[in-house]
Amino acid sequence: MSAEKRQFFRFDVSLPYFIEPLDNKGCCFQVTRNQLLTTQELKLITLETQQLNNLFEDSKHIQNGSVKIFEGLNHKLDFMVWLLDLILEGVEHSKLTQLDDKKEQNHRIVLPEVKESSKVFPLLKAYFIRVDEYIAELIDVIEHSVRGNVFMYHKPLLKPLKLENYIKGLPELAKKGNWLARVITLLVSKLNHYEKLIIKLKQAYEKISDYEKWPIEKVNLGEGGFAIFTSKTFGDADKICVLFRMDDEFVFAKARCVYQSNKSKVKEPMRTAFEFEEIHSEDSAHIVRFLMAQELAFRHKN
Repeated sequence: MSAEKRQFFRFDVSLPYFIEPLDNKGCCFQVTRNQLLTTQELKLITLETQQLNNLFEDSKHIQNGSVKIFEGLNHKLDFMVWLLDLILEGVEHSKLTQLDDKKEQNHRIVLPEVKESSKVFPLLKAYFIRVDEYIAELIDVIEHSVRGNVFMYHKPLLKPLKLENYIKGLPELAKKGNWLARVITLLVSKLNHYEKLIIKLKQAYEKISDYEKWPIEKVNLGEGGFAIFTSKTFGDADKICVLFRMDDEFVFAKARCVYQSNKSKVKEPMRTAFEFEEIHSEDSAHIVRFLMAQELAFRHKN
């Protein structure tokens, strides 16, 4: 089949798909940090980060090695936040030239050398493990994103780390100015803010991540676009993102509405056609292979 014929070839197939309108910035399947954290929370994170940096400048605790211990934990948390920002900004994995370097830097951060008999050790160990769990999950989400545009989460939500489960009275000590207590409470508070962000992020992506529950629907699909029956109203030139699941893989595209029938009868499913505007060449080729296989199977059956 020639390239021109492939462009206009359409075939009815049944498969699961997910559609979402583009926002005013041309993004879809994406939420921002501002949507997940309040202005007050963002201000508090900035304040706590500055307070930590000030504590890390304490000459006494620089000399006795305490700063080195807790700066390592803070750097690990900052790497987790950096990964979160990449997801929120929708940066493609192929552009993440710094990722390997940052992964190596994080690998060099080891569990702080604190006597295991110390009351602080269980908390530091739990903190270290928790942040590493988030880092591993976020790296997996980024590396398995669909064209750097669609991120999916499959691990269950974790309850935020709680100070009181490990050490009693630490916030009170912090209020009295104890350096160690202040550092630990600030580190845990900073982590808790981002744990809440991760919870909201997973909830925002829940429907798209749970692709096993997407309904299988009839799609008139081609290399240049597709048509479906939907009760949702689309205007001419409305832009959307679509994610098809075919052959246990995903195909991602941005498209615009070129036709919708029976708009006066909005309660009835309307035939709605979309034309692909942005689609990766590999995804376009995947559609062609899929359609050819479907057509051959149909001919063999009949």
